[in-house]
Amino acid sequence: MQKKLPKFVDSVSPEVKKYLVAINDFFCTVLIYYFSSISFDFIGDGVDFDSALIFGISNIVISLFLRNYQIIWCLFSVRDVYSIGISILLSVFLVVIANGFSGGIYFYILLGLMSFYSITFLRIIYSKWRDLFEYYGHGEKVVIIGAGSAGAQIYEQLRSSPSLKINPIGFLDDSLASQRRTVCGSPVLGTIREIGNVKRKFGISKGIIAIPSATPAQINVIYSSAVEAEVELKILPSLSQILHGKVSPHQIKDIEPEDLLGRDHVNLDEGFTREIFTDEVILVTGAGGSIGSELCFQIAKLSPKKLILFEQTELFLYEIDSKLKSLFPHISITAMIGDVRDIETVELAISTYTPSVIFHTAAYKHVPLMEDNPGEAVATNLIGTNNIASMAAKYSVHRFVLVSTDKAVNPTNVMGATKRAAEIACQIISEDSLSTKFMVVRFGNVLGSSGSVIPLFKQQISNGGPITVTHKDITRYFMSIPEACQLVTYAGAIGCGGELYVLDMGEPMKIVDLARDMIRLSGFKPGIDIKIEYTGLRKGEKMYEELLSDKENTLETVHPKIRVASRTKSDEVIRHKMINLLRLSKNTDASIVVEALKDLMPEFIPQQ
Repeated sequence: MQKKLPKFVDSVSPEVKKYLVAINDFFCTVLIYYFSSISFDFIGDGVDFDSALIFGISNIVISLFLRNYQIIWCLFSVRDVYSIGISILLSVFLVVIANGFSGGIYFYILLGLMSFYSITFLRIIYSKWRDLFEYYGHGEKVVIIGAGSAGAQIYEQLRSSPSLKINPIGFLDDSLASQRRTVCGSPVLGTIREIGNVKRKFGISKGIIAIPSATPAQINVIYSSAVEAEVELKILPSLSQILHGKVSPHQIKDIEPEDLLGRDHVNLDEGFTREIFTDEVILVTGAGGSIGSELCFQIAKLSPKKLILFEQTELFLYEIDSKLKSLFPHISITAMIGDVRDIETVELAISTYTPSVIFHTAAYKHVPLMEDNPGEAVATNLIGTNNIASMAAKYSVHRFVLVSTDKAVNPTNVMGATKRAAEIACQIISEDSLSTKFMVVRFGNVLGSSGSVIPLFKQQISNGGPITVTHKDITRYFMSIPEACQLVTYAGAIGCGGELYVLDMGEPMKIVDLARDMIRLSGFKPGIDIKIEYTGLRKGEKMYEELLSDKENTLETVHPKIRVASRTKSDEVIRHKMINLLRLSKNTDASIVVEALKDLMPEFIPQQ
């Protein structure tokens, strides 16, 4: 019987179920009208069945209009209760009119309350009846961390999905108001710090973080408690990743380094950004890269008139073009294969599509590779930037944003030096341009980008180790790709021309600490299951990164995470040295390239 009834109910079509619920509502409201009438003598010798029918039918009609019968019953919520209340209230009002405003007000209050409570009670029965037939309390024991609405939803979903073989035994929550209470009939077993005691007492093996609004700092605290108790953690996505506020077991995922290293949600004046970029033609270079592709996604959400994807790699361009067109079918998107080093192709793109905004992200960013290929670094990072910036000025592009790096500050490697040279090139063109606003945005490492340390560590862990770290004290700034791109677009919107913006990167993190966290997240013990080896600093690598040079000071902007650096105007000597550097080709001898970079930037001291 326990297995046959759910199967029989599932075999009934949704349309038939909807009509059965509506019929049930009809008889329920008519009977309630009848019993309410018995308690009052204003009707006379008998019950007015015409009014009862009006009440029952009007409730069904209004409920159909409010889509009360379209509910997914296992997700029945407070919002659905509000909808039932509106339907009952309007139905009572129609009955009052049908009765010619006769009768006492207490009759209609009783009618409304009894109908509301009865139908709500029936809805709860519809949504919870499976628990009596399908849940047996078997499966892996887990505790849900967070006794809020997301925790309650995931608890109910797990209980109604026995095929997952997960048995949620209760909740953990730091709120004092939640202690010694129950959620969905299951107890709050204590605070998050008591997860070790809960494991010993109930034998849990996992915890599920069900706090979509949790900051990375809060997740770190939970993670530390779980690691100490040797409890494996899973997590629900953040609020921005949960659609319509509904959660399900299929959204439960492993904790990633980004969950621990990311920062608090960025609050931006999206209305202002929309005002600047909506209905504009926007071109993004390096559109298939880690930063470029996310930047395209962020821009597409602002509804530009046209989005031009400029990318050298065919596969990357195809992938981002296909993804954006499927997500934003209403936006005109053009994919153009091109190399920023080819000034003719750059001019063709700008003259053909006449963009009003350009975001320049195309660059070579891998430090050791650029040490071995300095000519290519200059050709792409400097000459490529100069090509697109000069064409932007020639065709009066309204805004030009260069995405730079913290490695451009007091550079010790060719990659950083060429990016600093690109900043100077944009500054020179900005000083000579009257129609184009040039902005530079400088920030540190982004989490999970191609070629970054996180994918490398994941691969090394999957291979069984060891994880290789260049130095035990090396540190880096980290920022998530979405956060970086949101701040880049905002900086591009607030700029008036000539600014060098520096993003607030928070506190730097030791790479070895990141390695240890990733080993633990994979279920291993650092130094025991997976070893960490120190390989020594690579050519051109710094122990720590800086966001500002000694000659640069910053001022506040309208956003707390964006600061603007003070800059000195370029002189004729700098301009002459820049011209000499731009004359170099990618085949120029490496020593000549390095000397030309050092001549432009005395602060460039190559790291041996």
